[in-house]
Amino acid sequence: MFEIQNHDAALTNINQRIERHGDERVLAVDLSLLLAGPNTILDGIHPDLRASLYRAPASGDQGDFVNDQKAKESGIDDGLVARRISCVSSFPIAQVFENYEVTVRGQLKRSKSIKLIDAKIKGLVVRALDGGTVEVSLKASAEVEPDDLATLGKLHLIGDIRLTLTPPDSVSAGAEDDDDEEDEDGDESDEPQRRGDLLEEQEREEERARAA
Repeated sequence: MFEIQNHDAALTNINQRIERHGDERVLAVDLSLLLAGPNTILDGIHPDLRASLYRAPASGDQGDFVNDQKAKESGIDDGLVARRISCVSSFPIAQVFENYEVTVRGQLKRSKSIKLIDAKIKGLVVRALDGGTVEVSLKASAEVEPDDLATLGKLHLIGDIRLTLTPPDSVSAGAEDDDDEEDEDGDESDEPQRRGDLLEEQEREEERARAA
C-alpha cells in the first residue's frame, strides 16, 4: 500500500473549491505535492513498478560507484538503482488512492499539523533518477476547515513541508489503538473511586465491630 511517513516534500500549489453534497456547500482543497526519495517508495504503488523503471548497474556503467553509495545510503538492498530506460523522463500513474489521511506541517518541530481525512490521492507522476532516487508528484484532494486553509496558505508560501500519507487500513488500526488507550485511561481514572469505596466499607465494618 502506498504510504509516506513524515517525509520532506514541497507544497507547490493549493486550489480552493466548493463541493456540493446535495444542498450543502462544503469547502474543499486540492494540494499539489512534490517529494523525492528512494525508489522503494514505488513498491507501495505497484510491486512491479520499481523493477520496470530500474535495473542493477552493469559493469562499466558511468557513475556506478556513486550509484552504489546512494543505494547504501537509501537502504536499497537489491541493487535496482540504475535507470532502465534513460530516455523516459517521467511516468504517469493512473491509479487513484482513496480514503487516505493526509498530514502536512512545517519543517519546524513545533509547527502546526493539518490533517485532511477521507482524502483522494491522484495524478501521480513518477520521475526516475539515477542512483535509486525517484521524484513523485501528486495531488491530494479533501474537504478542509476554513482555519486549516489559512494555515495551508502559509505553508504554501514557505514551500517546504513534512508530509505523511496514511492508507485507510493504517488509519483504521490507529483509531482502534486510540480507543484501547482511552479504555485503559478510563480504567485508571475509576481506580481512585474504587479505592475510596473499599475504605468506606472498611470503616463501616470497624464501626459495627466496635458497636457489638
